[in-house]
Amino acid sequence: MLLEKTIMAIDDSKTQLKIYQTLLKNHFVLVLCDSPIVALDVLKTVQVDLILLDIEMPEMTGFEFLTEIRANPALDRLPVIVISGFQDIATAVKYGANDFMEKPVIFSTLLGKINALLEPLPKP
Repeated sequence: MLLEKTIMAIDDSKTQLKIYQTLLKNHFVLVLCDSPIVALDVLKTVQVDLILLDIEMPEMTGFEFLTEIRANPALDRLPVIVISGFQDIATAVKYGANDFMEKPVIFSTLLGKINALLEPLPKP
C-alpha cells in the first residue's frame, strides 16, 4: 500500500503536523492543513482517502468540521480519525468520526487504525 493512499492531517499545531509528516511520509501521500477552513477548500480539489483530525482549533473546531463534511454527499463517507488531547470518544463518534486516538500519537497504533479504515471490506 506504499504511497497509494492520500492522508489529510488537520491540526493547528505545526509541531503535530511535522510529527505526522515524519511518521507517515514513507507510507502515504500527505496533505497537511493547519486549519479546518483551509482543509475544506483543499477537499474541493484534492481527493483524500482518510483524514486525521484535531478537535481544538481556533477558527473552527474538529466537531464543526466533521459536521460540514458529513453533510456533504461527496465527503460523507470519508474515514476520519479524531486525534485529540482529550478523551471524548462518544462525542467524536456522535459527530461522525470513524475512530479516535489520544495524543501523543503512538506510530504503530496510528498506522494500524489507518490501515484498518483503508482496507476494503471482505466480500461475502
